[in-house]
Amino acid sequence: GALSQVCYYRALEDCYTKFCNKVDALNGADQSSQGGSKDGDHFDADSADYFVFHAPYNKLVQKSYGRMHFVDARRKHARKLE
Repeated sequence: GALSQVCYYRALEDCYTKFCNKVDALNGADQSSQGGSKDGDHFDADSADYFVFHAPYNKLVQKSYGRMHFVDARRKHARKLE
């Protein structure tokens, strides 16, 4: 029901954020303040060729992909504030 969807979205956001941070750290994108990479060098949902989601129904997949773009927007905004 509704609680399982909330848990799914929270897990998705948490795992996706940690994955993005890990990829950014491996690519050195987190050193942008030291003259390193630009904002375009950070990993986001458009960087990958595809994602695989658990899909009990199609709408969950659509919302999950949209949620990843929302997380990307929050991360981009947070970098601008730094």
